[in-house]
Amino acid sequence: EAVGADGYTITVSSAVSSDDEIEIANAVTLTGASSITFGDGFKFILKEGGELVIDAELEDGQITADDTENYVISVTYNSDTGYWTYTLVAQTTEEVTYAIVVTAANGDILYQGDSLTDAFAAANDGSTITVNQAVDMDAGRELTKNITITGSTNIVMGEGVMFILAEGGQLTIDRQLSIGTTIEADDTNAYYISETQSGEYYIYTRVSVPDPEWNENLPSVITGNVIAGWTVQESDSKYYLLLDVQPEGITWDQLNALVTWSDTADNATSVYLPESAPNGTTSENRDGNEVVINGASVTVTAVGANGTNITRNVTIIIMGDVNANGYMDAGDSVLMQSHVVGEAYITGTAALLAANLNQRSTLHEDGVDAGDAVLVQSKVVNWDGYESALK
Repeated sequence: EAVGADGYTITVSSAVSSDDEIEIANAVTLTGASSITFGDGFKFILKEGGELVIDAELEDGQITADDTENYVISVTYNSDTGYWTYTLVAQTTEEVTYAIVVTAANGDILYQGDSLTDAFAAANDGSTITVNQAVDMDAGRELTKNITITGSTNIVMGEGVMFILAEGGQLTIDRQLSIGTTIEADDTNAYYISETQSGEYYIYTRVSVPDPEWNENLPSVITGNVIAGWTVQESDSKYYLLLDVQPEGITWDQLNALVTWSDTADNATSVYLPESAPNGTTSENRDGNEVVINGASVTVTAVGANGTNITRNVTIIIMGDVNANGYMDAGDSVLMQSHVVGEAYITGTAALLAANLNQRSTLHEDGVDAGDAVLVQSKVVNWDGYESALK
């Protein structure tokens, strides 16, 4: 009885449910619609003279005209009040051109008018917004639904105005947009915009930025006066960077300047060693300079574009620095000779790797020989003429 009364407002203040078909022949306002549970059989049926103003958007099939051959449902949305207005519009052979028409996926007309704000508000998932006349877009539009825009060249976008794709948002549009200028993700650290093309339409999708991950690329090492050769060895998930450096050793600043890691991780904005040497990684050489010692364990950090960081532990091997003081001297040669003749053995992976200057053994072999002892002596007395066995 209530819905038949012209101008009445029905307020629903507690949870109710309905599976009925309800005919509306007059102007009725329904407030508190979110408290109604609509069953599968529920439907509003608009009769001639009927109008429904409601504070919730109805789903497809929840409202229809009683005479679908002669009438269609028109929907408008008032962004100031938050109400949707459903009215009957007579089918006519006379063509009426609206500036903007919003069509649901099932063909229902959701909006006809000249307000982009109201058009976007009326659109639901899968809707098409057809723009027939020039309209201004003077504010950004956050999209949380799958929307298609046709006639988009009629949209005059103000300076700095963008489409913003949020969760659930996708935009299909008949002109190409500029990513970062006219379309962007709501969170550019966690998401980026993907563009694909289908015929005359461009499809823009919000995609999660992947976490950084290590790849198989090696660091970039500049060889010359400080570093004669280098290589990388991996074993049991451990990463060793072998550096054949000048007899006086290599400082931390030189290490950071000559060894870069930018290509060793995917989806990363930067990959780096700490700016300053961590505790326990350097020792003072004979010239009073702090140099990197053999076996120094350092951390390489990759910073992901989405803000996620990953780290890799790297052991620095200074070739010839068997005693781990950071530089080469007679003491290293003596240790190697003693190892060869069996008087005292070199132990530890880092020391054995550093002693293998001629590279005649592998990571898991004790291949230190007299040639290694000769090479370290040659390195100390004739660095300019020294040729590294490393590449």
